[in-house]
Amino acid sequence: VPHTHDDVGWLKTVDQYYVGAQSEIQDACVQCILDSVIDELEKDENRRFSYAEIAFFERWWREQTPARQASVKKLVASGQLEFINGGWCMHDEAAAHFVDMVDQTTLGHRFLNETFNIRPAVTWQIDPFGHSATQAALVAQAFTQKVTFMGRIDYADLSRRRKDHALEWRWQASASRGAAAESWGFVLGTGNYGGPDGFCWDPERMDPPIVTDKRLKEYNVDERVELFVQETLARADWFLAAGKGGDVLLPMGSDFQYSAAQWQFKNLDKLIAAVNADGRLNAFYSTPATYFAAKRAALEQLGPQVELKTDDLFPYGDGPHSLWTGYFTSRPSYKGLVSYASAYMQAARQLAVAVPSALDKGTLRPLAEALGVAQHHDSVSGTAKQAVSDDYTQRLSDGMDAAAGVINAALEAMTSGETSASASAFVQCPRLNVSDCPATEQLAPGKRLLVALYNPLARARTEAVRLPVSSADVAVLDADSNPVQAQVLPFEGAGDKFELVFFATIAPLTTTTFVLSRADAHMAARHTVMSSSDGGSTTLDNGKLKLEISESGTLSKMITSGGLSIDATQSFAWYESSVGNEEDDQAGGAYIMRPNHTQATPLEPTKASFHHGPLVQEARVEWGPWASLDVRLYANESHAEVAWSVGPIPFADGLGKEVALRLNTSVGSGEVFWTDANALELQKRVRDHRNTWTLDVTEPVAGNFYPALARAVLTDDEAEVAVVIDRAQAVASLASGEIEAVVHRRLLVDDSRGVGEALNETDCGCRDCDCAGLTVRGKQYVHLSAAGKGASATVALQQKMHRPFVAAFAPAPAADSSPALQRQGPQASAAAAAGAVLPENVLLMTLAPVDDGEGARERVLVRLAHVFESLAASPGYDPSLSKPAVAVLPALFPHAGVAEVQELTLTANAHVGSVESPFHVQLDPMQIRTFEVTLTQNAKQNKPVAGAPRRTGAESRPKNDAEVESL
Repeated sequence: VPHTHDDVGWLKTVDQYYVGAQSEIQDACVQCILDSVIDELEKDENRRFSYAEIAFFERWWREQTPARQASVKKLVASGQLEFINGGWCMHDEAAAHFVDMVDQTTLGHRFLNETFNIRPAVTWQIDPFGHSATQAALVAQAFTQKVTFMGRIDYADLSRRRKDHALEWRWQASASRGAAAESWGFVLGTGNYGGPDGFCWDPERMDPPIVTDKRLKEYNVDERVELFVQETLARADWFLAAGKGGDVLLPMGSDFQYSAAQWQFKNLDKLIAAVNADGRLNAFYSTPATYFAAKRAALEQLGPQVELKTDDLFPYGDGPHSLWTGYFTSRPSYKGLVSYASAYMQAARQLAVAVPSALDKGTLRPLAEALGVAQHHDSVSGTAKQAVSDDYTQRLSDGMDAAAGVINAALEAMTSGETSASASAFVQCPRLNVSDCPATEQLAPGKRLLVALYNPLARARTEAVRLPVSSADVAVLDADSNPVQAQVLPFEGAGDKFELVFFATIAPLTTTTFVLSRADAHMAARHTVMSSSDGGSTTLDNGKLKLEISESGTLSKMITSGGLSIDATQSFAWYESSVGNEEDDQAGGAYIMRPNHTQATPLEPTKASFHHGPLVQEARVEWGPWASLDVRLYANESHAEVAWSVGPIPFADGLGKEVALRLNTSVGSGEVFWTDANALELQKRVRDHRNTWTLDVTEPVAGNFYPALARAVLTDDEAEVAVVIDRAQAVASLASGEIEAVVHRRLLVDDSRGVGEALNETDCGCRDCDCAGLTVRGKQYVHLSAAGKGASATVALQQKMHRPFVAAFAPAPAADSSPALQRQGPQASAAAAAGAVLPENVLLMTLAPVDDGEGARERVLVRLAHVFESLAASPGYDPSLSKPAVAVLPALFPHAGVAEVQELTLTANAHVGSVESPFHVQLDPMQIRTFEVTLTQNAKQNKPVAGAPRRTGAESRPKNDAEVESL
């Protein structure tokens, strides 16, 4: 199987890899590979080649002449050129959100479908550093042969599988979906994805050529055939057990190979001919899809003799002291940006559906492509060089800038009743995560500022809005010019800066406006409260949850309104990262976590302050000069919010550090805890244990960390505690009742896995300099419930965390000239009556113009996911919400008619069937379904219909099973 593995950025940027620049870093040129391979395929119809990364192929395709494109189409149609995976990149499986995994694959699959009318048959995930249950379940929906080819699995698992001839398995990775999501797993067997030793003819690694002319002194056919036969038989011993047929796959290629494809193919041609003449083997060019089609029949006949796997393949280690768990957290600021950019993209897509003309003021494609690149297994993983990571960040920033034009134009239409000639009236504050917003901080006396908030969830939500201001005398008005209660909190060490807090209730998929005013000082005095501060121990209590806080400012106890009480403390600690020792010279680095000791060094609280007000109560604690923790309890909320800040991590002591945020509780969880898989289904984790082999515990800390994107859960017979996180992190439970998440890493040395740099992020972007280390900020939600009762709340918190409000700001007219501000949006009328346009257990993954507006704007892509589990033993199960759900698709379009609905495959590259009117669809637990909705003509108007008839609750709320049946 000739192939190349072309990283979409790693040691060089995407562009540098494509054009072949910076050859002193790595001699790699993707356009050269594609040029050369196509030339060689055209010479011989027996040759085959497999290609994966569409981010590269699509740009190469755009540069080709019509004649060249026609030739490539023939190669694809004949099967000589096969696309494997076919996503924009080969995405990571630990740190990528399931929505982003599907989106980036859709981006590549739709290109292949529209260009070549094909669907990729197999998944080729040969380089990711471990494999998720979510990936395996998605494969069953997205690929015709439902198989994942892998290169890397844990070295001990690989050894066991070789011995047991178990390198293929049936994979039911979703406990909720069971056989409906069954796919196949296949490991190449070597621990990597290269060919047999001695048979590579790439300019970077030129093995001896095959010399067939006996007249030449270099003639070597006999010895080369013998070596090839022995290498192949050695691999065959891993794969060929009784009943498994006689086929062995030999991947012939590796990173950025075939830039001079004539060398590879000329030698492979000679090798195949010579091996077949020898007679012991039958060698021929092939592809992964052809191989698995031949293999599958034999595997299916074996039935239950083939291993059934029901878990994932994390964590991955390539040696006893080399656990690749560090990258679950590496570059935490960038991981946070990827999460935010993804949510921003979904909001922009939704607004483009609501106001199609907004696409005239901006574009979504750059952000779609940047997010596609961001899911690459050296991008969101945090394992690229610093310069490449900077390039990834720039791409996301540029993409969000382009999408901001769409958002601003849509908000302009929704809040003014007409689309302005320019969307420049609205501005956004991308640095709100560090409380930096010129629009709100520069609000002058006598001026008013319009604040537009968009809710990208398909259900109503009420939550706090926090904005930085330069005065405590700020009044907040709602959309009807009524005063809104607000609270002002001080900034530590900044007497001229404050944080304004107020609550916003926003209907599903809808924009609501507020006005900030420094003109109404008397109103501000009556409705804006300055928080009080005191010392000593305290209690934060809102009637739903009580948090007991010690004199040091740290949490000590959580008590629910129902009387459930647990001990709970939060703290920071750091692990000293190894630079290698006498036992093993393996160091910690971007990929690998390897602490020198099993015990972490705790930080101590040094300063505490408490703030009480009607909307939020806070305990703020400094943990020395480089870490802080704010515990917040908002009015009417049943969870605590924890805002953390870490950095700059000191380097003067010469120690690399892995900083963990710990929650220690009295919950008797024992050795078990749960983490999400790509923000979807929960996975059971058992300390010092692997399901498919006996674990030799050589790294008791690193070997117990797992990837999480959304939540980690502890349970016992009485209580359940969930920690909801805002980005991908390494999470562990190293003791009963404990959850710890590594939130930041700063290391001294490289871990010798190719990146060639220490993971040393600094505030000014340089690496080998005296600049302070990067400071990272983030957020958690901590929720306590009775055992088995927390799923509803924690799933809602997860959606709230990962789909935040989108805020924009514009000057507001004077009070005496301002008409009543509109509360409008695509769902305003439906939501006002129902509070939700989809059932509570269904997530609106995607609501977007088809091809992000590059096609007909009346065609809309809708993707829905049931986000509750059917396994009663899982903390993701809810007795009511883990049942099938019925979604009413027209409820997503209250201001437009639905003409037609077609169900598509997961990645929207083939039709599955039609959905009949009234367009109700059922989803089972953990099921994802994709639809293309064609709207009637009035959906193409420039703005939502003002004054649209309000629907009654019976008309607009999601229907239950009985109502659907009667309809």
